[in-house]
Amino acid sequence: MEDIMPQRPEELDFILDLNALGEDFTLRGMALEIFFTGTREQGHHILVPETTLDEFAAKYRHKIRDLNTWQDWIHQEYKRIGGRRSNPGAELLPEEEEFQEFHNRQGTWLRSQGVNLIAFPTVDPKIISTKAIHQKLPFKDPSTGYRDCMVWFALLAEQSGTENTTVLVSSSRAGFGHDKPNHIDLQSDLLEYKIDPDSVVVLNSVDEANHRFLIPNFAPVEDVEQFLAGGQTLDLQNWVKDNILAVAEAQGWARQVAGMAETSAKVTVTGVKELHDLHLDDVRKLDAQRVLLFAHAATLIEANVEYTARDYYSDSVLPEVLRPSDPTEGSVFMEMESIIAFSLILDIQTSKVTKAEIDAVEGNGYNYVHLSHPWHRIDNSRGES
Repeated sequence: MEDIMPQRPEELDFILDLNALGEDFTLRGMALEIFFTGTREQGHHILVPETTLDEFAAKYRHKIRDLNTWQDWIHQEYKRIGGRRSNPGAELLPEEEEFQEFHNRQGTWLRSQGVNLIAFPTVDPKIISTKAIHQKLPFKDPSTGYRDCMVWFALLAEQSGTENTTVLVSSSRAGFGHDKPNHIDLQSDLLEYKIDPDSVVVLNSVDEANHRFLIPNFAPVEDVEQFLAGGQTLDLQNWVKDNILAVAEAQGWARQVAGMAETSAKVTVTGVKELHDLHLDDVRKLDAQRVLLFAHAATLIEANVEYTARDYYSDSVLPEVLRPSDPTEGSVFMEMESIIAFSLILDIQTSKVTKAEIDAVEGNGYNYVHLSHPWHRIDNSRGES
């Protein structure tokens, strides 16, 4: 496989605020796979404040609580309609046990990926109180900003005196801004801890960090056609046609590939009738074993749409896709043209796809973006997700 090795980048310290992960509770999504691989292969460091691991585990516990709420409602409804079983369905999930198990499991996983967990910062409560009262960043007002403050002081304590570039990855624009910590409140803290403000970068997602610092430094595969033909048994065209809907469903994006994410109607995607104009946008060597492919293709998606009269008259999407002859309520079969941009990781030795995600979908009047992608022709939008 012919490739060109870029110059080794400068050493970076990534401070990862886990709120930037959204709801990737598995910590196994495409963005994190690229992030962990890139930092390891390129000699960077990842630091995660323990306070954000606690918060991430708490978000998981809230999800468990939501599931239990639904289960409790099922039990109540079952009894209300006269059900006599003593245990209809699954038992409630043990919240505290789930929280502790998740916290321990994901902490172990992060360490296995070379992550250094930063202990809670030791800081005078009066300093935090003064920041809150005077609304100094990362506080925007006295009632919010405490968790951002803990992340900030963890960064200050850990990076004090460092000469490395520090990249804070946090979705909190209110607390930290974007690109550079330009606010005087943040700059004065950095100078107090002997950190050059110009050496600190603030990004709002792992995906942004990947495309700014890591992906450009993966070796590009120069002759992609030769690479795919030379010993690779993967038929990419057939793989995408056979698997793209499974990828969409696992990602929770089945409605997006049909261009109907916002409708209140019931949408069941049934198949990919056509897939053509498959184009490889970028191929990079992740490590000695794997390559990262970015591609997009035009598709004709088949879907069944069930809707009520209320959907018909109040829904913003249905008028754009229903034909004049379609009934005001019922079920219709549709074929939707969508361009799907996706990324996948291919094992070089086995020619097996080990990970795949849909990055963006564009069609007539809609555009959904999940992750950044080298293919950029998106200029109209009905929604973004």
